[in-house]
Amino acid sequence: MASKRILKELKDLQKDPRTSCSAVVRKLGSKNALILGTSGHVLYVASNLKPNWYTMIPTSLYLGFCASIIWVAKGTYLTLVARSQARAHNLHEGAVIGDFNGEFWAMFALHQFVGNLLLCSFA
Repeated sequence: MASKRILKELKDLQKDPRTSCSAVVRKLGSKNALILGTSGHVLYVASNLKPNWYTMIPTSLYLGFCASIIWVAKGTYLTLVARSQARAHNLHEGAVIGDFNGEFWAMFALHQFVGNLLLCSFA
């Protein structure tokens, strides 16, 4: 039972990650989708300069749409880069993808910790 699951996961690793991502990321590509996704954050921050119902609700909805694009594009791009790295250095793809994801999540958690620590020290 476990061997079938492992074989299936290894087979899934062989696939191109772009075939299983969202249509927006497939159409634009990972890098362009990351740029489009960032536009949601820019507009949301700008709408907070003059917050009212007519600016906050539409930009919040757009930010939700853009955030989903960012997360899918990040995963797709990270997987593509990790697979390229693994092939270039003749390493196991699964291990390199795991390393890249681990480093991303470590930095993601660390920036939240450091940001909150700085905020507390200035308050």
